[in-house]
Amino acid sequence: MSELNASAAAFKKQAKTAEVIPRFRVQQQPKPDPIDLSDEEPAKKKTKIEIVRPIYSQPDALSSGQEVITNMHYAMQYLKRDGNSAGKTSAELEGYLSLGGPLPASLIHILRKNERIHYDSQTDTYSFRPVYNVRSAPQLLALLEAQKTCSGLSVKDLREGWPNCIEELDRLEKEGKILLIRQKKDDRPRTVWKSNIEYAPHIDQEFVDIFRKVVVPGRDQLPRELQSLGLKPTSVDPATAIYRQAKGDTKQKKPNKKLSKVTNTHMSGLKDLGMRR
Repeated sequence: MSELNASAAAFKKQAKTAEVIPRFRVQQQPKPDPIDLSDEEPAKKKTKIEIVRPIYSQPDALSSGQEVITNMHYAMQYLKRDGNSAGKTSAELEGYLSLGGPLPASLIHILRKNERIHYDSQTDTYSFRPVYNVRSAPQLLALLEAQKTCSGLSVKDLREGWPNCIEELDRLEKEGKILLIRQKKDDRPRTVWKSNIEYAPHIDQEFVDIFRKVVVPGRDQLPRELQSLGLKPTSVDPATAIYRQAKGDTKQKKPNKKLSKVTNTHMSGLKDLGMRR
């Protein structure tokens, strides 16, 4: 017990005489105050510089060319709808197109160079030039008579210079002066040919009645009627025809053989010595 007290007293004495080491403390830095950005000017955005390159493949005024083509189309439709061989003057075209002035030089050049428009320099008139210059029934018959080929006339092309030709075509067809091919959908004329009346001789009504009284035998009776007259028909008589029944598939199907799996075929000649184990 005495030894413990002596060691405790020695430890306390040593602790009192020991050098005191100061404790190191880390000082926290104060947080900075928030910066008020309301007084500062906002950052300027960078503006993109757009480089405009000129388009060399198009004119500067794009509407000028389109306007001329449009006026040319309207003028051609106006001349085509008019159908008057006398034509229209420049003043009448100016009034119809509502240009507010004389015809532009570019429009005049296009109208006079167009193959479907005829310009008369003496009267300063423009007229539509159709495929066929026909505007009446006598002109149509004269054109068909002057044709050197047997090709027909298209009614679509004929209506360009003669819009109201359907009634006259129907009348000429009834009179036997022309031949018409009509459309199946609406029975409107599609092609016109000349009808040669001199090649259609007159037939007495007696022969017409006899022809209509002849009854053509049916398809089943026609071969027998020809054989009775000593003629050979090109088809077989249905009564004597032998119809072969359609046979099924004559090919025999191969039997399904179930093959067992064979292993160790290369050792089939060896003896099995497993029985001796």
